Amino acid sequence: MKKVLLLALMLGAVSSLLPAQTIDFAPVGARWYINQIVLEPIPADSFVIAEVTGEEMMAGQMCRVISNLSGCGLPNPAHVFTRNDSVFFFSIETQQFELLYDFTAEAGSQWTIRGLSHFNQDVHVTVVETFYWHFGNDSLKTWRILVNQSYWDDLILEKAGNLWYPGPTPSMGCTTDEEDVFMPHAVRCYQENDSVLYRLNASTLPCDHYANISSAHTPTENGGFRLYPNPVRSVVHYQMPQALPGAELFIYDTWGRLIQRRALNDQEGAITLLEGSKGIYFWRLVQNGQTFQSGRLSVVE
Repeated sequence: MKKVLLLALMLGAVSSLLPAQTIDFAPVGARWYINQIVLEPIPADSFVIAEVTGEEMMAGQMCRVISNLSGCGLPNPAHVFTRNDSVFFFSIETQQFELLYDFTAEAGSQWTIRGLSHFNQDVHVTVVETFYWHFGNDSLKTWRILVNQSYWDDLILEKAGNLWYPGPTPSMGCTTDEEDVFMPHAVRCYQENDSVLYRLNASTLPCDHYANISSAHTPTENGGFRLYPNPVRSVVHYQMPQALPGAELFIYDTWGRLIQRRALNDQEGAITLLEGSKGIYFWRLVQNGQTFQSGRLSVVE
């Protein structure tokens, strides 16, 4: 009897040293409203909804299934599970489970993500700081990170995961062979049920906002108009192959809102961007209501 009691006490002591599971990432029914910027045939600001549709076995592990993902990062569908406050995903590239998030990390912590799709490199995450993001009466622990020691910082939230896209990416954006691409500040909202919704973008627009940011004309490709450098910090230069009387440059954010409008009276010149405007923007060159060319511009600090 004494041996049994001693064994029970020893097991209790060992279990008390194990990290407690406090974060249940990606419960069934969770939804992410993700920006979907369609560049062709005309620019538009739309959205898709990624959702945890259920659970199934993958490589001997019961996983949550996140469907309707695209762009860069996690495969579609993604198979994830949480253990000791760390999230793992099944990588198509490595054919095994890889660490995605470490929710026990503190400032200075680092981890490496292997086998994310569309990247021929490992993704190295460094935690800069941790804080709490307040949503009304609720607060979510948040990690500010650097990816591959880049100047481009990112955020991870304990329930929603990565802010820019569901899975840290090593650059401000990336393209695939598909027409539809996802852009930074991609995750507009995160929702676990019909009554709990976290708005992750400062915009007051609804999570399912859609805006057509083009004219009725299809822009010409390779029209010769240049905006450079790209990425840019504060002053962007433009160059036109020929003068276009009445030409105007329109710059929009990823929610389709007009941020800047500039008449282009010369074939070349410079435009000072709005202060504190880090992010991805879309532009179109217009003359007499007709869009001649369009593209996107990355603004960094």
